[in-house]
Amino acid sequence: MIFKLLIFIFLQVNHQIVATSPSKELLRLDENVETQSKLKATNQADTITPPRLLKEIELIRDNLIDTIIDSPKYFSLTYKLYPNGIINDWGSILRFTGSDNNCCNWPDRWLLMKFHPNSLRMHFVAGSTVNGNAHKDFNGIEANTWHDIKVEAIGDKISLFINNELKESLPNTNRPSLSELKVYAGDKFHNPANAKISDLIFTPLESDTACLPRSGIDVYASGCSYDKLLSSIQQTLYYGDPIKHQVTPCIHTAADELNFHLPSNVTDVQDYIKGLCKQAQQDYENDHHVPWSDVTQMGDKFDKEYYDGNGDWNEEHQSNYPHPPVIPGQASNVLNRDAERVDDLYETHLQRYPLQWPGDAPISMTNFDNCKLQTAMCCWVSDRQANDNNGNCATPYDERCLDADPGDNTDLCAVDMARSTKDSTHVDGGFAIFPGGDEGPVHCHGLAWGEDEMEPDFRYRANNLFFVSMSDHLHDRGYVRNVQGSPMCGCVENMPIVSRSDCTEISAKEFYKFTLPDNDDGEITASLDYVDIDFNACRASRNNNLERFVQRLRDEGRLSKAKYYDVRNTIVGDNQCSAAIEDLIFEKGYKLQSSEYPGWTMLYGRGTMISADYQPELWNNIDEGSYIRRVCKSCSRDSHKDIIYKRLTPKGSIDYRDLFLKNWFSDPAGDGKNIRGADFNLFSSFDQAQNNENPWKFCNYNDNDIGFPRDCGPNDHDSSEWNSMTRGGETDFAFYLYTGN
Repeated sequence: MIFKLLIFIFLQVNHQIVATSPSKELLRLDENVETQSKLKATNQADTITPPRLLKEIELIRDNLIDTIIDSPKYFSLTYKLYPNGIINDWGSILRFTGSDNNCCNWPDRWLLMKFHPNSLRMHFVAGSTVNGNAHKDFNGIEANTWHDIKVEAIGDKISLFINNELKESLPNTNRPSLSELKVYAGDKFHNPANAKISDLIFTPLESDTACLPRSGIDVYASGCSYDKLLSSIQQTLYYGDPIKHQVTPCIHTAADELNFHLPSNVTDVQDYIKGLCKQAQQDYENDHHVPWSDVTQMGDKFDKEYYDGNGDWNEEHQSNYPHPPVIPGQASNVLNRDAERVDDLYETHLQRYPLQWPGDAPISMTNFDNCKLQTAMCCWVSDRQANDNNGNCATPYDERCLDADPGDNTDLCAVDMARSTKDSTHVDGGFAIFPGGDEGPVHCHGLAWGEDEMEPDFRYRANNLFFVSMSDHLHDRGYVRNVQGSPMCGCVENMPIVSRSDCTEISAKEFYKFTLPDNDDGEITASLDYVDIDFNACRASRNNNLERFVQRLRDEGRLSKAKYYDVRNTIVGDNQCSAAIEDLIFEKGYKLQSSEYPGWTMLYGRGTMISADYQPELWNNIDEGSYIRRVCKSCSRDSHKDIIYKRLTPKGSIDYRDLFLKNWFSDPAGDGKNIRGADFNLFSSFDQAQNNENPWKFCNYNDNDIGFPRDCGPNDHDSSEWNSMTRGGETDFAFYLYTGN
């Protein structure tokens, strides 16, 4: 292809963007030269001044004006555009392409500009291997006037300017070099725009040296990773020195700039930067870490007893009665005074410096030894501090805080002593279950961290444990004592089975300094210069929820699915205690036997009311005069914990199992109706049913897959007390048929 209408200029750019032509010759419009020919050498001191191109380029459909060999990564494209008007189709202006296809794969649209139908709205495309049709649309073009158009591919952006005003930018990433790039002034897929262009100049830009000084320079990053470092280098290159107001002009990306500063023997850049980060973190820990023994300064035994739920901090209560050390006129066992060091350590050290994990040597506390599920939890059953808006401890202490409770935030399902840490419970086995919700107030709160040991949540997990267990809940709230049979705090796999737990996560602001070397043989160095740790309620699909936070870690790829599901064996979810108790009893080799009611035979049981002694065939015996009883332990209203259904009309061919368990309908399938007052009545006791006293006054029906009694109530609509086989509902209930005399 003879090059007639397009000028190429090759730039060699060093520290400043200056148009020079080392070893390359300018191509002009009036030189009848093939663009595929090699450029001849010229004086490196020559400065290229592109001529003004007075010749206009006609936009014609399928107008191939040139072919570029080896597409550049960085370039400048300038031309003048004069729209005469609009057309009723897409109006093609310029298209650079590496294929014969219109759209939308790479490299169909290496660069493309065209007008929208019936408009001068510009459609600007710069495709990539990630998005072959990456584009932006914008206004700003007017008819019957010349416009200066400029496209710059510098660094990681391709930017379009109209009359020196930046309009849009697209990514200059994932755009590998093409061996051949065709240039069209009007492509073959659209009608040409009703416009003319002139002064078209395409300038490949090259840079073979660093833009930042090679005399050594410091680059600062918030966080430490390859991507963070690139972001910081990019900031330095493109936004300059905010004090001196100096910018370092640079056409290449931050990644290219980093490569100029790397030692010559580096082959894996990301791994090299990861190693620098790891060393910086290790240096900071070596210089600033807080030994766990400094937390209480009372010795390993005191700390162990505390986390088991024993010892002075758990067992003492504030009192006006004398207790050593006696201070005349002052109360004894004042928690804020006894645990004052906790607050001091939090304020002075543990928001900046890493704390040693207590499960590691030399402390090696068994409560936190190898938390294999990346999760720890505390559960408290007592409150020893008044006037902190938490729990029900109140003054005077000697009267109103001897057996106070914490704020209740969970259901205690069961305790499996076989999995508790043995030196906490001092027993080898045994279990306790709490099926009726009668365990009393329990408060659980935990933390979790990802598996990457370089992430802040892993490195500062001991700081988080200290905050949760000692600062927030002991010092600030006064929560103490353990659930019997388990430690007060420990790895989640050693803790009692509960429905839920509150959760705290850390956010660590870390500033790293990277020092780039002053010669090719030097090494980049990194240091962690500043740390600020903040403690916040966990953010997840449900905030302040430990199980949901662990789920978030799983979804973000920071924790394995297997570990998440193992955590669910301890934190089982709201209203799931009955299923967890069943699982535990089955695991121990037992079968749960529901309570027996003389004269009544079980038809069906669920949850804690499952029984081996049930007779489902008796559903078929229900008929006029039959009594069906539902006992519901999980129901919230007392009126719905025990309901009697009295059948008033013949059974017909109703499927009563489906009626009560699945579809509480007024006109169920088969012959027979189910209407309150006509076919049945509901009563709150068997005596009332036998005597037809105080039948219920409200019932509704006909919600698919909602079973008995939908929203029926003694006087009015009572919702959410129904059972279902597929839509949730009550979890612990059983149906009985009266078979007595």
